[in-house]
Amino acid sequence: MNIDLSTWLQAQYVAPASGIVVAVMGGALTEVGPWYKSLKTPIWKPPDWALVETAFLWASIVWMIVVVYPLSPTASLLLVPYLVWVSIASMLNLKMVKLNGPF
Repeated sequence: MNIDLSTWLQAQYVAPASGIVVAVMGGALTEVGPWYKSLKTPIWKPPDWALVETAFLWASIVWMIVVVYPLSPTASLLLVPYLVWVSIASMLNLKMVKLNGPF
């Protein structure tokens, strides 16, 4: 398989860097304080440190799947379980909003 340099650079640097930027932004924008600990949560809630901005994360995973697919369909498909997990986390956030009212 012949891969041009720009495609290789995009896959090697841009995709991981985008993921890191999104994770840092999510962490910086999330305030976990007493209000969060007082929320009613479903039994299946992950640990408190797992709260992230799931919309940005979900979009970055989809973007990475699309970018990686031409280079390696197998690697791209291996990202699908991660996308499923982020989708479950998004549903958890929606359930928390429904249990606690609008913020």
